[in-house]
Amino acid sequence: LSLGLFSFFSKEGKARRKFKKQLQYTEEQAYIDYYFSASYVHRVTGLKGEKLYLFMRKYRPSYEFVRKSSRADILNYINSKLKEFK
Repeated sequence: LSLGLFSFFSKEGKARRKFKKQLQYTEEQAYIDYYFSASYVHRVTGLKGEKLYLFMRKYRPSYEFVRKSSRADILNYINSKLKEFK
């Protein structure tokens, strides 16, 4: 038990936990990028360049939303946000 507590509070333990959090965040962002890619949003909205970048940055969906949604839900999300954007 004392070894477990020691390793929990050690520099290596803290670094390991930080790495795990960063890895999880990176994986979640990659998952969002897969379903909310620039090419897909461009095809749906017709936006290009700076406007596409601004739209994608402002209306980037959350990881939880993307996990729970179907492709149709994401399409509806993009269309509804496009109306707000214009």
